[in-house]
Amino acid sequence: MKRILSIQFLAAAVLLLSGLATMAGWLMREAALVRVTPEFVGMVFSTALGFTVIGAALLLPLAAQKPDRPQAALGWILAGLACTTLAEYLAGVPSPFNLPWLHDWLADGNPVPGRMAPNTAVGLLLAGFALITMHRVQSKLAGGAIQVATFLLLVLGFVGLASHWLHLDLLYSWLPAKRVAVQSAAGMIVAGVGLWDQWRRCEWYRSQRYFRDDEKTGYVAATILSVIALTAGIVGFAVQQATLGKTLGENLLAQLDNQRTLFQTVLLEAVADADSIAERSHLAELARARATHPDNPDAVARLRAAGQGLLATRYSGVVIHDAQGRELLRAGRFVQQPQIEVALGLSQPSSLLWQEGVVFHTRLALRDERGVVGTVTLEQPLPLITGQLARTEGFGQTGELGVCARQAQLLRCFPQRRNPQVHVIPERNASRQPGPMARAVQGRTGIFTGRDYRGRNVIAAHGPLSMTGLGMVIKQDTEELYQPIRGQLHLFLPLLLVLVVGGAALLRSQVKPLVGMLLQSEREASARELHMRTVVDNVAEGIITFDEDGVIASFNSAAARIFGYSPAEAAGMRITALLAAEPGAGDDAGVQRRLCDGLAHCAGACTREVTAVRRNGERFPLELSISAMCIDERRLFVGIARDISERKKAAEQVQHLAHYDLLTDLPNRALLGDRLRQAIAQARRDQCRMALLFIDLDKFKPVNDTFGHEAGDLLLKQVARRLRDGLRESDTVARVGGDEFIVLLPQIESAQTAVRVAEKLLAALNVPFIIAGHEIGISASIGVAIYPEDGNDQEELMRAGDRAMYHAKENAGGAVASFSQLRAAALPGAMAQ
Repeated sequence: MKRILSIQFLAAAVLLLSGLATMAGWLMREAALVRVTPEFVGMVFSTALGFTVIGAALLLPLAAQKPDRPQAALGWILAGLACTTLAEYLAGVPSPFNLPWLHDWLADGNPVPGRMAPNTAVGLLLAGFALITMHRVQSKLAGGAIQVATFLLLVLGFVGLASHWLHLDLLYSWLPAKRVAVQSAAGMIVAGVGLWDQWRRCEWYRSQRYFRDDEKTGYVAATILSVIALTAGIVGFAVQQATLGKTLGENLLAQLDNQRTLFQTVLLEAVADADSIAERSHLAELARARATHPDNPDAVARLRAAGQGLLATRYSGVVIHDAQGRELLRAGRFVQQPQIEVALGLSQPSSLLWQEGVVFHTRLALRDERGVVGTVTLEQPLPLITGQLARTEGFGQTGELGVCARQAQLLRCFPQRRNPQVHVIPERNASRQPGPMARAVQGRTGIFTGRDYRGRNVIAAHGPLSMTGLGMVIKQDTEELYQPIRGQLHLFLPLLLVLVVGGAALLRSQVKPLVGMLLQSEREASARELHMRTVVDNVAEGIITFDEDGVIASFNSAAARIFGYSPAEAAGMRITALLAAEPGAGDDAGVQRRLCDGLAHCAGACTREVTAVRRNGERFPLELSISAMCIDERRLFVGIARDISERKKAAEQVQHLAHYDLLTDLPNRALLGDRLRQAIAQARRDQCRMALLFIDLDKFKPVNDTFGHEAGDLLLKQVARRLRDGLRESDTVARVGGDEFIVLLPQIESAQTAVRVAEKLLAALNVPFIIAGHEIGISASIGVAIYPEDGNDQEELMRAGDRAMYHAKENAGGAVASFSQLRAAALPGAMAQ
């Protein structure tokens, strides 16, 4: 049984299964079988074939009596496969084993579909050499060569995995084309372990004919040191790289936030300026006079003067039409054929154009006291945004800022530093993954690391631009960003290799019998014990040791502070004296029995939250981590105790702040949404009604303007109190905006019940409030939505209540309106149409 379940057998099984699965993946065109994730290259068919051959060769000694020649034959096949690939790299002659027709469907960045990486070919060559010579060792040199080949095979595998872990392709732009697949790197490690497990049982190695035990120990020690040193170096470099990458990403994200803020601020100012022009009563009066008296020269001149005044400010074009669409005024120059046009998500028709710069285009209604006069169309150049797109400083040699919009499955982009013309880029990169700009226009904000539309590795910060449908990306090539760490790698790697080789050689030369160091070891053990005791007494957590019966053996200073017992008093006590009995646990013996039963199942460490008792009888929450250990065949337990009273209080405060309004202590929108979903589900199950009341305070803004925001806050608190007082305990009133409240009425008898409650609340709000000695009168507009008549889900109910509230507010407010009334009022008109 041991023979069958050996490391060699497990390695052979892994290689066979992975190789066959990968080959099947290529034949079936199943990407999940040929690569780990879409970001990595796939293991090519020839590599999978090579690992299948290694797996079969490792199985032969377990199944055949004389595996020497079959293993050697498979080794020659491996060597031939590897040499063919290496010859292709050296001579540029295509290998017949590439099978490009089998690989061209997977876009994984491999420049020659089907060609294995050169380091993979070297690894297969080393494995083939080991299989060929393993049973023909006639000298120490041959045995050493097999060991070196196996060691190099393992090194190639670890280096391949490290290149993925360290993302060396971000440091070197040429690396992705030659990077070994993750499965190939792991396969080389498994193959190396399997080969080692086979030749270590060969007669030439087991006997001391060529290698004595002290030499083996020296080699093993040197190998362990090399692995540890290289691992430590790689981990250190990986941490440094990860820290740098995080910092770079955060810096780019901060720059993106600044650039988005600038873009959106300029755009909002343009929108606000246009709104202010449309709201000018003087301009509307001039337009009405021109429309009413088209032949009046004075009206024409005055309107033309107003248009010239707008052109003199910041606008490049102004057109005014009357209500019938007749043109009353045209001044300035409009963009005729913009190279790009992006509609903005505003209430009025607006868009961003490009023609020698970014231009804001909008059309607004002109109104005066008698109604709509017509429309005004404005175009305003935005030089700040134009300059922002062409910015070069602060972005390095390869950095760029891009702004694009999705149009017909493509990304159409404004001119920028690298592309001074309007240009189109694909949504997905060469690996068929969404690029940073595609993520930005999808509304996603974050950091992207990978290949962009040019096939270059970049670090990019991406995010959407509000109201525009545009996305913004700031990116730089990783080769430029990682230049500092690449220089450190060039200095660090040779030094690490020298230290590893020198240290391994020195360690091997110093491995000798250790008898002379026993006394020194004993003294060091005593010192370590003293040091450990000092450390235990000075840590912040309480440390308690006790036996299987729960009798306390030791108690450090932190535990004494937590429980109030001195270490001397605690020694000999039972651990149950420190723990509060749980409901149903019975007497102390029952608590002890439950504790011991739980400890009996602890394998490693058990962490639980319990209620503990201090010496003065005070109960408090305690986090107790218990680990089991055996000393002299006795099972002991170590408990790490942490007083989590303050942590739980803080967590409760955070939970409260996340779901309640800070000013009124009413539920906020998030908690209301949760309760609304539950109420809808309950009403659906019980087949009953529920209601939402949308409450918007009338005349609240004058309170802030007259008495200040402090008085407004006091008024909101009193409003919240009156609303709570007028409702049932099962009802919910939430503050969802500055002066907006929503009331949830679950399980009501009829729609009239909700209306009566709304009228009751309105009456309560109509009673004047006393704020800082002033009598303040306000009112409210209340919209009522009933489930299921006005909506079957949360979104429909919220929309119905909001529309009913705005209907109540149309006639000076102070009224209650139900959505059912709106629907009933709208029905006759709809039927007439």
